[in-house]
Formats: sequence, C-alpha cells, structure tokens
Amino acid sequence: RMTLGTPSAVLLDIELRLRPDPRSPSEARRTLDVLRPSIGDPVVDDAALLVSEVVSNSVRHARLDPSDAIEVRIRGTRSMLHVDVIDKGPGFEPDARPPGGVGGWGLRLLDRLSTRWGVVNGETTRVWFDLAPVSEDAAAGT
Repeated sequence: RMTLGTPSAVLLDIELRLRPDPRSPSEARRTLDVLRPSIGDPVVDDAALLVSEVVSNSVRHARLDPSDAIEVRIRGTRSMLHVDVIDKGPGFEPDARPPGGVGGWGLRLLDRLSTRWGVVNGETTRVWFDLAPVSEDAAAGT
C-alpha cells in the first residue's frame, strides 16, 4: 500500500510485506526512490542503506519460515522520515554485538546515520529509525 500527498503534511505512507528472501533488502531499498523529489537524495540514500541493512538482518537472523513476512512501514514528512521493519523473530538487545567483532555493521550504521533508532521486542520485533533532512543552512555550515 502506498499513499502520496496525504493530509497533515505526510508526504508518503508506504507499507510493504516482504518474504524472508535475499532479494527483499533490494526491493525495500528501491521502494524509497519515490521519495527523491520531495525529501532529497542525501536522506533517501541514507534511508535506503539503513532499510537494506535492517531488512537484511531480518532475513539472516530472525529465523523466519518462508511463509513469514517482513513488514516495512515508511512514513515521510518534510521534516522527518520514519521507518519500521517488523518481523516475527526473537528480537535482540540494541547493545548486543556479534561475538568476535564480526558483523554488526548494520547497527553501527544506524547509530551513525539515523537521527534516532530503537528496537521494540515482544510478540514481534520492530526495529525503527528516524532520519531528519539536513536543512540547507546546516549543510552550508551556518
């Protein structure tokens, strides 16, 4: 489901249901391209990288059955982009890093690129992140 130009300054409201398949991260990433005219390339590029990482983690680590879905919800306004990635996996603690220092780059990228992010564990696991577009003044260093 996709809605563009809805009331209350929401420019975009997208819901995707993806299979736990290696192609799902690229499908989620491509969906964000519709944001480019309204939010801008830098935010969309960061969002595409982050959604790809989080969906990849669902595919790799959530132990989903082929019939399970990974839900991606994207909501955009002129001042914020919010993304939720939801799966039936067992969840994880945000501070947990894989043993031996291998992997974990997706969480490091979330720390570095997002305005804020978090994990909600329960019957499902929801990893969410927000990205705020950089104002032209901030980009110019004023």
